[in-house]
Amino acid sequence: MLNSLRKRLSFSDNKYFYLLILFMLISITTMMLPAWLEGKFFLGGGDIKTQWDPFYYLNRQETISALKDGKLPFYSWILFLGTNLWSSKASYGLFDIYNLFTYPFHTDYLHVYLVLCYLKMLVAAMLCYVYLEYIGIRKEYCMLGGLCFGMSSFGVYFTSEFGFLSFYSLLPLYFLGIEMFLKERKRIPFIISVILLFLTNYYLFFSITLLSPVYFIYRCVNIRREFKTMVLNALEMVGLYLIGFLICGVMILPVFSFITQNQRVGAGGLVYTYNNLKIYLHLLTASLIPNQTYIFGNNVYTFDNHNLKELCFFSSSCVTLLIPQAFCDTDKRFRFSTVVLFLVTGLFMYLPFMASALNGFSEPSFRFSMFCIFINILVFVSVLDRNKHLNTKLLIVTFVAEAIVIYACFFGVAAVENLEISSYKKQLAWISVCCLFLLVYSVLLSRGLRHVVKYIMLVEVSLYAISFGYRVKGTDLVSYEYARSVLNDYRSYETVKDYLDGLEEENRKSFYRTYVPYGSLYWYTTRNMNIYYDLPGVMTYDSTYEPSFDGFRYLGNIPTVQDIDWEFSVEDPDLLDFLNVKYALALSEDEIPFNSYSIVQSDYRWSIIIAENNNYVSLGRTCSGLISKESYDGDPKKLMDNIISDDPEIADMLDRTPGNEAEMHDIYYDHNHMEGVIDCPESTVMLMTIPYDEGWKVLVNGEEVKTYNINRGFLGIPVQKGRNTVDMYFIPPGFKTGAVLTAIGSAMFLVVLFAEIRRSHKTGL
Repeated sequence: MLNSLRKRLSFSDNKYFYLLILFMLISITTMMLPAWLEGKFFLGGGDIKTQWDPFYYLNRQETISALKDGKLPFYSWILFLGTNLWSSKASYGLFDIYNLFTYPFHTDYLHVYLVLCYLKMLVAAMLCYVYLEYIGIRKEYCMLGGLCFGMSSFGVYFTSEFGFLSFYSLLPLYFLGIEMFLKERKRIPFIISVILLFLTNYYLFFSITLLSPVYFIYRCVNIRREFKTMVLNALEMVGLYLIGFLICGVMILPVFSFITQNQRVGAGGLVYTYNNLKIYLHLLTASLIPNQTYIFGNNVYTFDNHNLKELCFFSSSCVTLLIPQAFCDTDKRFRFSTVVLFLVTGLFMYLPFMASALNGFSEPSFRFSMFCIFINILVFVSVLDRNKHLNTKLLIVTFVAEAIVIYACFFGVAAVENLEISSYKKQLAWISVCCLFLLVYSVLLSRGLRHVVKYIMLVEVSLYAISFGYRVKGTDLVSYEYARSVLNDYRSYETVKDYLDGLEEENRKSFYRTYVPYGSLYWYTTRNMNIYYDLPGVMTYDSTYEPSFDGFRYLGNIPTVQDIDWEFSVEDPDLLDFLNVKYALALSEDEIPFNSYSIVQSDYRWSIIIAENNNYVSLGRTCSGLISKESYDGDPKKLMDNIISDDPEIADMLDRTPGNEAEMHDIYYDHNHMEGVIDCPESTVMLMTIPYDEGWKVLVNGEEVKTYNINRGFLGIPVQKGRNTVDMYFIPPGFKTGAVLTAIGSAMFLVVLFAEIRRSHKTGL
């Protein structure tokens, strides 16, 4: 074993693997260099500050705190108005293996992000190398494939969507698992890869799952599997996949229950063509041009659809230059299967309803392009490995054809759109640089100088990486830290939440929200800034907010939605009253949004005004009015004193006697639990301004009661005459069933593991 380990680590046997690591370190560093030269921290995109940073902070804090208390992080009172943390943040790293390893280290997320950028991109390259080596590709070409995969447009651009980069880095592990099953009948690696990818990002794994048959059939054809054997292998792999799925059931089922309520699921509709010609032309060039250098910048292909802009197909000019060589290969099986492979993947790209299916049947998206990149690299290295001498004539034809396509599409769009070419000089320059690399690769390969290609490739990917770094720049760490500390009182070393709780004795026995102006006190850093202060607030930037909030989104004279569909800032005074906002922090009275208020502090942190809402009401209260959904006119003032519902059970239970209204008091909450007391003159319905979620189990005086969805997406609870002790416990819908599936899957995994161990002993492996 020691000899095997020494051989595995020796430089002479693995020089290309170590060279890959060196090249990757150089390329990643060049990407970050522009920010460093300006004394900033590299950030791949704005979503790092708006979502990934605060959600990482929240996930870490809630997970560690819950585990200390012997619980699971099911619910968060800090997420917008209260949210199912377990299900909503599964797509934002709650189960991400990279994040979990960093939780023991208490450090700023920007430092975590920096380290994980290196790690994820390195892992992507190294796993691609291992995969290619396993399928029999020569090591020098494994290095080229690893470098292309690690520094592809997807790998570079999605440093802005960090969970996507986690998934991308582990993707070769999944295909390696398939190969190990097909070649050696090893089942455990495939199951483990399924578990890891599901937990890392279920959304992207959905796409890869649908594309897996394409890869499976292609590989079976090329390793010469008979049809009967292929079918049997496929059926067994489906079984192994289901075992991995079942093991993840405790996470997947709650997520499925949560995410299927999102209005974006199924929102794309069944369309057969893209409504913009530029999309098709951009598709023609996306694999030829490193478009991470201009996505969302000044470019001729720009249009409004966010998801369709992310055409990250590029890995290297050399890759696209050599792929046509496969279509002229002497092996008919390889040639035919590769042609079919590209035709099928082309259908997913060019037909919107197929791209929509890969995006969870919502609007079309090109985030599945990671699969295309992987396939391109696989064919590219296969061509190099299979052909000692390339078709020189085809190389020249390919170079000329690709250059014509690149320029024709660029100038064609500019002509159709009547664009001034002078406004797009930067994009034209990058196109020209790309064509120059195509020419260099053509010359080198036609002259048989393959050994030089890796150095040109290093220059190419590093050049495009540094251009991306110049585009996104970075963030000033000092100002970033100041923004996150502006509300902390260093004079008393207490948090702003501690300070507000101390203003009145009853604050510690109640639940209230706080309004903070986004610009002046949150410094336009993120609408999730309240997370850092453990402060329930009324704004967020979160694409996985509680689905029941959809019914509430556009109420009020001032919209609750700003810019995009998941960016909220509740500013309407009547809505703030309804949502139990008790305090506002501001730099001037003009920023205080309440209908009626009192100044309780004018110099908190030297210059901050703290205003108390005179119309503050408790989180739980009863109302005497009843309005049907159909007759409700959207006036936010009516939310305060009325129950909005069409449910006949609500109508029967509601006490409509004016003056009998009551409020909840003695409220305590933590993690997945809330309790309080309400004294009611008559039996009625209590409105809780917590977003409705079926995961709440509510006990009134020790007996479980039914909950209702009222007032456009909030929780309704029946209460009795007299004193009511209310206990609320949250378990994500689907968690218990998911736990059973996890237990079943784990048992099946152990059976497979035991069988594998027995087989290895019998065969002497």
